[in-house]
Amino acid sequence: MTLKRYAAVLRPLLRPCVMVTLCFVVYRLTGTRQSEVVSDVHRRQYDSLGSDIVYPYKGSIFEPDYMYTNTTQSWLQRANDLKLSSRQVSEQWLQKMHIRKQYVRDVCRKFNLSQTTLSTDSLLVEARSKLLYCKVPKIANTNWKRLLLGLAGVLKYSDFVRVKAKTIHYDLIPKHVKLLKQYTLIEREHVLKNYTKVMFIRNPLERLLSVYRNKIESKPYEHPEILSLVGNFVMSQYHGKKPGFPVHIKRAKDSVQGRMPSGENFEADLDNIPKLFPDVKITFEEFLRFILDNPFRFNAHWAPFYVICTPCTIDYDFIGDFGTLVEDAENILKVLNADPELKYPSPELGKIPTASLMDEYYGHIPNDIIVKIKTMYAVDLEMSLLVSKKGEVS
Repeated sequence: MTLKRYAAVLRPLLRPCVMVTLCFVVYRLTGTRQSEVVSDVHRRQYDSLGSDIVYPYKGSIFEPDYMYTNTTQSWLQRANDLKLSSRQVSEQWLQKMHIRKQYVRDVCRKFNLSQTTLSTDSLLVEARSKLLYCKVPKIANTNWKRLLLGLAGVLKYSDFVRVKAKTIHYDLIPKHVKLLKQYTLIEREHVLKNYTKVMFIRNPLERLLSVYRNKIESKPYEHPEILSLVGNFVMSQYHGKKPGFPVHIKRAKDSVQGRMPSGENFEADLDNIPKLFPDVKITFEEFLRFILDNPFRFNAHWAPFYVICTPCTIDYDFIGDFGTLVEDAENILKVLNADPELKYPSPELGKIPTASLMDEYYGHIPNDIIVKIKTMYAVDLEMSLLVSKKGEVS
């Protein structure tokens, strides 16, 4: 086999290895990094744009240990740097967007991530509005997919509540919105150069809690692939028991196929999944320990968003924040000249914001685990530094 043929075979296999290894390297290197203090310039410039802007969990265990300092950047360049019209949205909001972009770039430089390999697996392209959106689980992923379908003319705002999340993920998005990797190389270059590029960030500790509450604690059997991945490790390593969850699962919209530890294959609909799974409670501490003990087994639900969206490689036009989710989404829709009837979906009534539960859940976690998690997610933690007081229901 020629060298070129070897390269062609190995290239698609090496990319995920490179991305995961990069995460692990950052995790190891930042563990010995000395604490730094964030520049007062960052705070003054961002805070001057609105009284509702604060720093997440100030003075608590959730504040980043490693703050970025840079007083040399010109933070308040005007909207022409975004190459977007400022007539539809306020200059103040565009300035906030520019500050976020500049801040993320500087974090990339700090961690020497400017040459990160481009990942296209999570980049959705809505051609009608010329929008590229990076999908990240537990950062408004489902609702933004609803918006993409609205922009594509598939759904109306009145359909958002009626159409279930499973239909969004398994039916409508695959049918009507393409991934960037489905385009040719020339087409990808055109999209990256000419389309409006959007990603959202969220405090990673809050995101991890949201994953645990939604995928493991409250309704685990709706997400058997995650429960199985985490559950078998917890049973064998922390409970001293034989693994009892399926060792392999292929998920469909309303059913799953897989293989049990005994080697027996199975197929079942979601309603019958509880019969296949052992009655094992996985605590939040065990979930965090699983992540720390398996740095090479990132699932998209807890993989760092900087790895998923590669903002150190892609020059995103807008970097939205989970804390200002509705404001950012509505302004982005204005920039896209979307139908005024199209709005960000209303939050579910009665749903408790994850941000309000941080102390309750993390208050029982040993400090050494929190320190290691913060180190492992150091890049995400710094990029999510600027947030709003008003949290968003996860």
